[in-house]
Amino acid sequence: MTENSEPTTGADSSSASPSPAAPKPGAPKPGGPRPGAPRPGAPRPGPAASHAVTAAPASDPSKFGRVEEDGTAWVKTADGERQIGSWQAGDATEGLAHFGRRYDDLATEVSLLEARLTSGAGDAKKTKAAAIALSESLSTAAVIGDLDALARRLDVIVAGSDEAAAHAKEEKEQSRAASTARKEALAVEAEQIGSESTQWKTAGDRLREILDEWKTIRGIDRKVDDALWKRYSKARESFNRRRGAHFAELDRDRASARSTKEELVERAEKLSTSTEWGQTAGEFRDLLSEWKAAGRAPREADDNLWKRFKGAQDVFFAARNAAASERDAEFEQNA
Repeated sequence: MTENSEPTTGADSSSASPSPAAPKPGAPKPGGPRPGAPRPGAPRPGPAASHAVTAAPASDPSKFGRVEEDGTAWVKTADGERQIGSWQAGDATEGLAHFGRRYDDLATEVSLLEARLTSGAGDAKKTKAAAIALSESLSTAAVIGDLDALARRLDVIVAGSDEAAAHAKEEKEQSRAASTARKEALAVEAEQIGSESTQWKTAGDRLREILDEWKTIRGIDRKVDDALWKRYSKARESFNRRRGAHFAELDRDRASARSTKEELVERAEKLSTSTEWGQTAGEFRDLLSEWKAAGRAPREADDNLWKRFKGAQDVFFAARNAAASERDAEFEQNA
C-alpha cells in the first residue's frame, strides 16, 4: 500500500527574503472553514503496511526433512522418515524454516552442554542427566535437522560427563587427603606447643596463626575434622593452663620478692644513720647480696624500693666519707 502525505505549500519552502509579519488572528468569516477542521479533499495518511519477517534457520532443514503442500511435516533420520506435525501458518517453505529454527534451538542446548563440559563448570552429573534427557527427546522432537548428529554429540557428552565426574571425584579425594594431612600436621604442632613450649608470647601467637589457617582448610570428612579439632582444642587448653600457672607462680614470686625487699629497705634505712663505719659497711654489702637473691618484684614497686635502698646506702657512705675527711683534716692540723 502506498502511504499518502499532505502536499507541501509554498509557505513551507525556504526563501532568501524575510517573511512578512503574520497578521493578527481575527474572527472567522461566516461560512468559512473552522480552525483545525480538516480541509475538504485533504488526503489523510493511512496505516503503514506490515510485512512478516521470517528468519532463516542456521542449518539447512531441506537436507533432513520436508513440509508437504498440505502442511504435513517430516524429518529424516537413520531410522527413516518420521512425521513430526502439521504446519498451517503459512506455505511449505515457511513451515520448513520454522521447524529448522526449532532444530537450531535444540542444537544450541547441546552446544551449551558441550561448553559446560569443556570448561569444567557445573556438576558433571547434572550435565550428564541433561544430555540423557535431550537424547531421549530426539525421537519425538518436532524439528527438522540432523538429529543423528545431535544424538552422536549427546552420546559424547554423556561419556565425557562420566569421565569428568570420575576426574572430579579423584581431585576431590586428593584435595580431601591434602587438607586432612595439613590439619593433622597443625594438630601435631599445636600438641607440641601445648605440652612443651615455654616461649609464652611466641607460642601463643603461633597457636592463633594455626587457628586462622585451620579455618581456611575445608573439604574434610566431618568425623575426621571433629577429631582433629578436638586435638587442637585440647592442646590449646593445655598451653593456656601451663601459661596461666607460670604467670600465677611468677606473680607469687614477685609478691614474695617485694615483701623481702621491703624488709631489706627498712633494715638499710635503719643502718643509714649508723656510725659504726666498718661493721655497717659490711652489713650493707650483705644486704645488697640478699637484694640480688630476692628476685624481681613488680616493676614499679621494684624501682621504688631500689631508690629507697640506694638512698639509704648513699646516706651512710656519704656520712662515712665526711667523717673520714674530717679525721684526715684533724691529723693534718696535729701533725
